[in-house]
Amino acid sequence: MKVNYKTVVGICALVLSSSIFAADIGVIPDKKCPANSKTITIYMDDEDTSNASKLTGWVGDTSRKTKFKFCRINSEAFKPLSNGEDYAVLQLSESCPADSISFYRYFDNENTHNNNSFTGNIYPNSVGRNTRLKFCYFEGRDQGMDSFPDIGIAYGVFAPKHFSKSLASGTIYTDDENKNNANKLNVYGHNAIKSIIHGTHNTTLHVHKVKENTTVLTSGEPKVRTVDRGTYKYYKIYAHAGDTVKVDLYDMDANANLYVRVGSKASKERSDCKSVKGGHSHDAIPDSCSVTVNKDSDVYVSVYAPTYGCYNNVEHTIMASIHKNVNKKELILHPKSRWHYLYPSYYASHADYINTLPFSGFTIIGDTFTDKVMKHDATEISRATIFNELKVMKDLYTEKSNFLEVRMHFPGDFWDNTDTWDNVIANFGTLASVANELGFRGIIYDNEAYHDQDRKMINYDHNITKYDKRYVSYKNPKHTFVQHSERITALFKKIMEAMVRNYETIDVLYYHSPVEGHQKGDHGIVDEDGETHPVVVDTTEHTSEWQGAMFLGLKKGLSHQATLHDMGEDYKLRTQKHFDDAYEWRKYTIASNDTNEKKIDSTKHWIVPVDERASWAKEVHVDFMVSNEPLTSFYHGWDTTNKVSLKDMNITLKRALDKSDKYVVFFSASKAGKQGGLVHLDWLEVDEPNAHDKQGKPYILNPSLDPAWKGMMEEIYRNKVRK
Repeated sequence: MKVNYKTVVGICALVLSSSIFAADIGVIPDKKCPANSKTITIYMDDEDTSNASKLTGWVGDTSRKTKFKFCRINSEAFKPLSNGEDYAVLQLSESCPADSISFYRYFDNENTHNNNSFTGNIYPNSVGRNTRLKFCYFEGRDQGMDSFPDIGIAYGVFAPKHFSKSLASGTIYTDDENKNNANKLNVYGHNAIKSIIHGTHNTTLHVHKVKENTTVLTSGEPKVRTVDRGTYKYYKIYAHAGDTVKVDLYDMDANANLYVRVGSKASKERSDCKSVKGGHSHDAIPDSCSVTVNKDSDVYVSVYAPTYGCYNNVEHTIMASIHKNVNKKELILHPKSRWHYLYPSYYASHADYINTLPFSGFTIIGDTFTDKVMKHDATEISRATIFNELKVMKDLYTEKSNFLEVRMHFPGDFWDNTDTWDNVIANFGTLASVANELGFRGIIYDNEAYHDQDRKMINYDHNITKYDKRYVSYKNPKHTFVQHSERITALFKKIMEAMVRNYETIDVLYYHSPVEGHQKGDHGIVDEDGETHPVVVDTTEHTSEWQGAMFLGLKKGLSHQATLHDMGEDYKLRTQKHFDDAYEWRKYTIASNDTNEKKIDSTKHWIVPVDERASWAKEVHVDFMVSNEPLTSFYHGWDTTNKVSLKDMNITLKRALDKSDKYVVFFSASKAGKQGGLVHLDWLEVDEPNAHDKQGKPYILNPSLDPAWKGMMEEIYRNKVRK
């Protein structure tokens, strides 16, 4: 091995030939470097007089006034980021890796009693009475790496202040020499570097943690690890929608705590499940946690060693097991009944009985939210107001997936009533927060225009006489149809973001399908006779043009484990082909290029934007609604007047459950068809002579449920839902 000695500004630094450490770089360790990596340090003696050097946020193992620590890493796995963002690392070889360029920052350090120093091989950087640090700058491009490589530790890089790959961020501010300051940033024509490192007489460096020290778990395979006192050990495992992940922590030689979270890092402060059985004792009691994944995602596991106790670290065994949920379907009852049967107070007073019904959950309405969240000129509803109405149901339906219903209204002009829309967004967020705390599964957005005023939410004024005579429509003359559509999408994106902020695993059920707002949905299905009809029969695009824009906004606001469900609200589906065709169109066809580009004028009709098409089928859950109410139709073969018998509903509900991604809502009318007449089908009425509604009026009593219908639903629930 040939060893070169190079004198650097009066200090001899040992430098190994660059061929030995070809294209090495330096990254910022969170705590310590990998076992196969050399650690180097660079200490800069900052200005002595009124020193203002400071560290904020995450800066890794960097010390104030200012001591850098870097891990020497082979750069082979480091590439430009494919999302177009820039970053930089310390240069530790003669030249930078391919696809990056070299630049340097010259730091004018303290003149008096200068104590600059370094350890390890820092070439081509130099430390004398002043410091020159060289960096490799990776400029973002279309092709490159999607994420930073795993090097066995948590580490960071230099990057602009706003950096999407950041897991934690901070700044290093160095107070450089005051007198005759000679600081210099040589960027070689790449001014974007100044967003990473900048300053004239002092220096600011933006740093970001980009990788956790996360061990990837394999289902059923235990791993033995050690976690230091007062710190976390991180793990993760990938699971598919519907999977249940069970994590076991055992064989500990002291107590440790277990935290599990779907979609992002778990901690004491944020987790979907935690187990801290050991308490404040030294007993190493096994811990266990289980979470169910709503959509394909990583499940993150954290093991924390408390600071109490006489030990330095905790050896432990961790094992995650994925259990496939072969039945992901849920049957929700939405009674077409008098409202007092749907109030929280009714569900609270009849919980013992309602919990026995053959349904996965129920829809709940309320005075404080159903018609107030979006009411005209909406005001902001306090959390206490909603909470006080719903708190009576707390802990009464722990095995049910109950939903809070919000009905669509027209709060006000999309552009001119910004305060009102801010209140609407806040109200959705507040309702989600209460739903989360009290154990509700999510929110139903009933987007039907029950009043003429509400049609302004879904119908644009195209001056088409055929439609405008029958329906109230909306147009702000200062904006085009496309601008209106984009505005609605932006507002509903904020609505979903507000809900997810307060309830990361919320399910949102969207009743009327977005296909009702797509022009090609008007004739999207070809039946057995070659005739075309709408995907949702008896609806027309010109009367529901912004169903798609609202739905798209909710989709764009999704994050964490929140899910969005296109329920369709088409009660006339009966045959297997009906369900197959509707599912295919709503899941895939609506987002195809042909559907959104060929023979459609996007200046007058809503389409799925290009950047949303690839993710549509992954992010949109397609589900179904079934009703026992007889309905007529404009289209041959779709009239259900004679198709609501017990036998017919049995077949239809089973087909809906088999085809849905998760939910089927049964919109149950009070009377059901039976040969020779109608039978009673109010599921929630209970024969209690002393029961009264909120106004003190006695409930109208009806006979018990028809036993044949109840038995049919119990069989479906047992074999299709609870199997």
